[in-house]
Formats: sequence, structure tokens, C-alpha cells
Amino acid sequence: MEERRKFVRLQSRLKAKCWVLGTQEPLSSTSRNIGGGGISLFTKRRLAPGTVLGIEVYFPSRLAPIRFTGEVIWSGELITSGEQDALNTYETGVRFLDITPEDRTYILKYAEASILKK
Repeated sequence: MEERRKFVRLQSRLKAKCWVLGTQEPLSSTSRNIGGGGISLFTKRRLAPGTVLGIEVYFPSRLAPIRFTGEVIWSGELITSGEQDALNTYETGVRFLDITPEDRTYILKYAEASILKK
């Protein structure tokens, strides 16, 4: 299978909050991975492709979260072995729609630095 991503994705468990724009219903609490083009989140329900989300991601080295909007590209039920969080049973792939260049650069540097540490 051909890799279509332009950016490296860092497998991460970052605290995150997301909601469908126009609502305040919280949908997630943790990221699965993040990179320069988007993020994968664990969510409470399956979201339709094209859904626009407001998202906040909390990084251990920053006081304030990074905030952006993103579009759901795919969403599916988690397949896991063992115990899973009953509140977050879906994984949702999101591409960035509106993110500042500075925040995108921060995410890229965070991902690259974390990969180099391994």
C-alpha cells in the first residue's frame, strides 16, 4: 500500500478535546497520533467524513493548548485486544483546516524531536 502522507506522524497519547463546530458536546480526550497534516483521535462516537471539528491539543512542554479546526477524513470502530475505554470506542482521522503556521511548525518540531529521541 502506498503511503500518502506528506508529514511524519508521531504515535502519541496527548490530552485533546474536540467538538463538532456549533456544539459544545465533548467528543474526545486523547490523541493516537499527530503530524504536520492532521491528527488521529479517540472519540465517543463515529463521525461522518466532512464533519468540521474544533480541537485543542495539550503538549507537555507548553502551557497553552494548540487550537485549530479540522475536517474528519475517516472514522471507525476501534479493534483492540484487552481493556479499552468505553467512552472512546472510535478512532477518527482529521486533517487540519485552519491552524496557524506557528502551531503547525511546533507540531512538526515536536514530532521530529520525539522520533529522534527513540
